[in-house]
Formats: sequence, C-alpha cells, structure tokens
Amino acid sequence: AAEWVTLSVAAEEAGVESIALDAATHGARLWPTSGWAGRADELSRRWVDDRIAAAESMIDEDRSDEAITALDAALALDPDRIDAALLKAKTYLLTDRLAEAEEILTERPEIPEAVYLQGTIAEARGDWQTAIDFYSALPSSHPERTGAMVRAQTQWRLTLLPEYARAAMNTDNIVKSRPLWTCFLLLCVSVAPLAAEQFG
Repeated sequence: AAEWVTLSVAAEEAGVESIALDAATHGARLWPTSGWAGRADELSRRWVDDRIAAAESMIDEDRSDEAITALDAALALDPDRIDAALLKAKTYLLTDRLAEAEEILTERPEIPEAVYLQGTIAEARGDWQTAIDFYSALPSSHPERTGAMVRAQTQWRLTLLPEYARAAMNTDNIVKSRPLWTCFLLLCVSVAPLAAEQFG
C-alpha cells in the first residue's frame, strides 16, 4: 500500500493527475485505516468537484470555452460524472454547438435531463415533432415536461397555418398589442389542424 501512496505523490508532483488519483484510490483500498486513506477523496474533490463548480461560475461569466476545458479535465478523471457531462452539454447548447451537445446526450438516453435537453436541441432546430417526442418521453413528474410540451405543441400547430396567417401574426398592430397577439395566437393554434386539413 505504501508503494501506491508514494506513486500517487510522485505523479501529483509530476502533474499526472490520472495516475495520482488512481494510485491514491488503490492505496486507500489496501490501507483503509492509514492516514493516507483520505487522499483519493481529497484529490477527487480538488480535481473533479472543484472543477465542476468552477465551470458553473465560468458559464455565468460567459467564459464558455474555459468551462468546457474545466469539465473536460474533470471528466478525464471521472467519466461517470453525469453532472459534468450534462453541464458540458448545456454549455454547448448555450454556444449553439448543437451537434456536440447532442453527441453527449445520445449516450445517456436513460437520464431524464438528457432527454429534456435533446428536446431543447430539437426546438432550436425548429423540429417541433421531434421535440414533442422527446418531451412526451419524460416522466410525468419532470418539472419541465408540461411547459415544454405546451410550447412545442403550440409551435408545431403554428407551422400548420397557411402562410398568410403566419404573416399576419408579424404585423405591427398585433405584435405591439399583447392581448391582441395572445387572442390571435390562440385562434390560430385552435384552427391550425383544420386549416391543414382544408388547405393541405
């Protein structure tokens, strides 16, 4: 066990974090009552947890590239950190790097938040039916499910309107009057399926 601790310390001094953490983990398993047993947890907090927290602050400060770098470093040491992976996908979404976000999310279809973010990607692409499919797959208890479904279904219905109706919605009188715009929107959404059947 002492050899693992020695290797961990040497690797840390050399800047090889993965070996330092792995060696500390092995040492803790072999020597759980040692004073060095907590070294693996300490390194993990410093190199994984702290980097994820720092990335969140960087995102708030519009330092997306730095956030991605920090998250990559954390995930290199602990690829199973779902929170880091999802935060990285959200960062890509914020910077319109949709394909890169999607690549992360498709590897985690069993995670509701990943499904929700895939729906968000579909919305960003204007693919409302795909967005609806993702949102409808969310558990009923998901806090964003209902609002996301209503939003995506509303936009999908609007795509069914004839061109003249969509153009009318963008006129100044309707856009400037919130009550009028709301009434017009509700009317359009309610008749959209009928319009699609009539004029399709």
